[in-house]
Amino acid sequence: MEKIKFDAKRSVSLFGSITNQSIGDLSAGMMKLYEEDKEKPIFLFINTSGGIASLAYGFYDTIKAFNVPLVTILFGKVSSSGLIIFLSAKSENRFITEHSLISPQKTKADYNENVAEVNIEESRMVEKFLKQILADETMIKTETKFREFIGKNFISPEECVELCIANYIEQLLKT
Repeated sequence: MEKIKFDAKRSVSLFGSITNQSIGDLSAGMMKLYEEDKEKPIFLFINTSGGIASLAYGFYDTIKAFNVPLVTILFGKVSSSGLIIFLSAKSENRFITEHSLISPQKTKADYNENVAEVNIEESRMVEKFLKQILADETMIKTETKFREFIGKNFISPEECVELCIANYIEQLLKT
């Protein structure tokens, strides 16, 4: 693995809920940095309780399609669809701080306030997408492991490293 050098000038952040506004702002900042230099990594600091699942999946797909050199740094807590955004970086470029947690609540389909219930078929598709991303990006490769993972309230940094979800932040900070 090539050593990544942190560059504060190439950093963006996602704090709070995943909404149209927050993803729009994040994407605009990342596009600017990507256009400046398509080879240098962009550092995304993330602490979110999740939000609109389709936005998280769209972000993930865009990062993968354009092969954006992304480094994600989890500090605090990441929940629900925030995990999808965190996983959009390559496995060697995902880092977690010592006192951070992942809350792997199952992502849900977008809720339409005009409809009394969430579309069941859409919820199944969202779960299918989550399973596939976890299988592709981590050591959570079976239905049993997936059910165990989403059944937990919190995943510790140690468990994140063990499951290949993240690396310890110290690995990024070593000189």
